Amino acid sequence: MKRNNPMTVPALTCLVTALLLSAALLGGCGLPAGNAADPAIDAGTASGAQSQDNSQAVPETQNGAQTDNAGQSFGQKALSQEDSALLAALQEASGEEVFLFDCADYDNDGVREAFAFTGTRQDGYLKGHIWFAGAKGTQQLAPRRQTTDGQTVGEQPEYFQDRSAVLETADGLCYWYTESDGASSTLSFLWGVQDGSPYETILSGKGMNLEKDEKDNFYLTQSSFDGGTDGTGHSYKPCYFYYADGAFHEYGSCPLSQEEFLALQGAADCIAPFQAENYWIREISLRGNGLVQVNMTDNSLNKTVICAMKDGILSAVSENDGLSGTLIGEIVSADWLGGQNALQTLWEQKNRGQAGLFAALQPGEDAWFDLDGDGLPERICIQTDYDEESYRSEGIRIEIDGREAWSMQQGAAGYYAWVTDLDAADGKKELVLKGQEENDCIFMLKLLSYENNAFKELGDLTEASVLNGTGNLYRIASWDEGYGDYIKIPGDGTLSVWADTPVYVNGLGCYYVKLSFLCSDNGFTQLQQDEYEMKVPWMDGEPFVYTAQAALPFFDSPEDQPSGVPSFILDPGDQMYCLALAPCTEELIFVKMERTDGSEKGWMLFSETQLFTELPGWG
Repeated sequence: MKRNNPMTVPALTCLVTALLLSAALLGGCGLPAGNAADPAIDAGTASGAQSQDNSQAVPETQNGAQTDNAGQSFGQKALSQEDSALLAALQEASGEEVFLFDCADYDNDGVREAFAFTGTRQDGYLKGHIWFAGAKGTQQLAPRRQTTDGQTVGEQPEYFQDRSAVLETADGLCYWYTESDGASSTLSFLWGVQDGSPYETILSGKGMNLEKDEKDNFYLTQSSFDGGTDGTGHSYKPCYFYYADGAFHEYGSCPLSQEEFLALQGAADCIAPFQAENYWIREISLRGNGLVQVNMTDNSLNKTVICAMKDGILSAVSENDGLSGTLIGEIVSADWLGGQNALQTLWEQKNRGQAGLFAALQPGEDAWFDLDGDGLPERICIQTDYDEESYRSEGIRIEIDGREAWSMQQGAAGYYAWVTDLDAADGKKELVLKGQEENDCIFMLKLLSYENNAFKELGDLTEASVLNGTGNLYRIASWDEGYGDYIKIPGDGTLSVWADTPVYVNGLGCYYVKLSFLCSDNGFTQLQQDEYEMKVPWMDGEPFVYTAQAALPFFDSPEDQPSGVPSFILDPGDQMYCLALAPCTEELIFVKMERTDGSEKGWMLFSETQLFTELPGWG
């Protein structure tokens, strides 16, 4: 994919700081038309361009302009005959005063088009409607957020700030930007033109205070209420996008463990001031633009520390309230554009061989994914009824485009939600919902699809039979230090989880076994295998080692166990790793093990007898 070079770390640092400052500019105080931070937005192409005394120069007699198109002007700027004709057409079609008016060849086809806002001016903001004029005529427009419930265009007026601009990209396409009015938060709207017809881009309405730099990087500020752990506290967080090959992309994200983060030079110094104030790390994300977002909390307030690498050393460049992450799931990219450094190596290691989508949803945070396959992403918000006194959630509900679409009332230690893609060919995304208790046992692991404005339950893993009926899926792991290894949905109708000790025998202790399932109209069916991959989590940074306390026979296959000749004998004190499991009967399993030097491997039947000096146990 051909694109511009990524931004340098100093440029990123300046822009991150500028974004956080601009987030505090509420109401009509967002990005001005002549802002030097955005070279693409200038006074020559922006409506309401500032005059020498910083007053907004918008003529009051536009509707009384000359009826012939020659010599018309707008915003104290003379218009060409072509642009004058577009303005006259908009004035006639709307019957209202034109306050915002921006002409360009938006789709780079040699024909100019115009976007406009018409209506009235009221106490520093504009009230009215968005219009478009081009070779196919004029039409009134409405943002998607106004039409999701079936409203007719023009039924309700829009409230916008008195500013707009034409944003030009490196490929010659242009986009029309304007900002809604608001007290503590606003929305940025971005429109484009394709084949002479207007359309609303995927960035439109997703955040506030849109900015763009000369390298086709776009920035939105996300307005949320997650400054406090109780769901209160208004926060403003930067979100990062880039434009390439005629499309918008969001810089991707992959999680880092604390060990991986702290191994980076300078990382400990980035978070030391916050740790001194009793903040601890919730999660760490490496972004595709070379930034590291460290989400922290002190159990009362949430905060994000944003770090960047320069000359091999990681340093904190800014901070913001709330918890930061990706915003629009449909356009998240796996590309690395953050420069050649140690972070690139981490990114490539994390993304190597990772198939499928498994994106976490944070309670109270909006996320955009296309659930029904219509090409437009739905606005998804997960809400949990969390009780501060009991530290429990009383239920969970899912809101789609602002309305409740699914709910469940049941007390739980915690609810978790992810967006996934069960079938990559159908264009639809699904939701995974998990409910668990204090001991991490799950009582729900549902997969939901969305069609005809309603959710349909595809199945619940807790109801599936596992290991030929000999095991129970009562606990799983949904993360590990290797990123994404414990639950995977590759997009072919199957999913895999790592089940925590589905069959317990005293002689083996705790372990994880990989189980795969097929989803059909009848729910989940576990795919049967002759043997199942096993792993035991590392202890103190090293793989767990089983040490024999007696002579133990091992066989070439489980079938050899009853009467066959052992392939080798494990002497007391010898050590082994676990490799695989084969079910036998309830509370009885065959386990394949390998010597720590890799010289021999074989199968053994495990029972209640403790065979090793130490056994792993957790939970």
